[in-house]
This record gives sequence, structure tokens and C-alpha cells, in this order.
Amino acid sequence: MKTLLRKYILVFLAALFVGVFSLQAQVIDGNQEGEPVETEDEKINKLVEKKRNYYALNKSFNVYKIQLYNGYEDQAYKVLSAFRAKYPEYDVEVNYKSPEWKTQIVFFRSRMQADRVLNKIRDNFVGAIVIRDKM
Repeated sequence: MKTLLRKYILVFLAALFVGVFSLQAQVIDGNQEGEPVETEDEKINKLVEKKRNYYALNKSFNVYKIQLYNGYEDQAYKVLSAFRAKYPEYDVEVNYKSPEWKTQIVFFRSRMQADRVLNKIRDNFVGAIVIRDKM
């Protein structure tokens, strides 16, 4: 009886030992189904590819503009001329969006770029603001 009990205990301990080490190997590997493990670089490359595909399908994206004036047409063109005289390095245009005319410095890719330019021109164009637009 004692030998039979010892055999059962020995078999139980052996099964427990094998089970614990195989479970530990799965936890360390992190892969229970035998699939290849992705590295961090591969994950980053997949995310970059997803972003490129998203932007390829969705052609519109946000741009930032600095609005110098919003109001009557003749004043919009006066602001345009004054701005071009002081800051010829920036592209500025007049747009009509009913019911008003807008004089805007166009197409900054980030809000930070627009804010930097706004800080430069703020002394001469006090009412200027940064706006976001879809392109």
C-alpha cells in the first residue's frame, strides 16, 4: 500500500513539475499559439504603414492660418497691402466667405508654426488670430 501511494505521489509531483515549467515557458515566450513574436520595430513599422494608408484614403488634413482681418472688401485689400509691405516672406491672400472678406496668412502645417509667426506680427496686427482649416 505504501509503495502504491508513493507511486501516485511521485507521478503527481512529476506531472505538477512538468505543468509548471511548461506554463512558465509560455509566459516567458508570451506566445501560446506558436505564432512568430513581433519585435518593437515591426510594430512601429506597421503603425506607420497604417497611418500612411489612412492619409492616402483621407486626403483632407488640418492646416492652420493666421487671420489678419475679417470684414469689408476694401479694408481686406488694404490690410493685404500693408502686410505684404512689412512681411514679404509670407504668403497672404484675401478670401470671400459669405458675408465677409478675410485676409489670411496661409498654410502652416502645425499650430506651433502659426503661433511663432503670430508672435512676430502681433505688434503690427493686433487683431490677428490663428484658425484651423481643412485642406
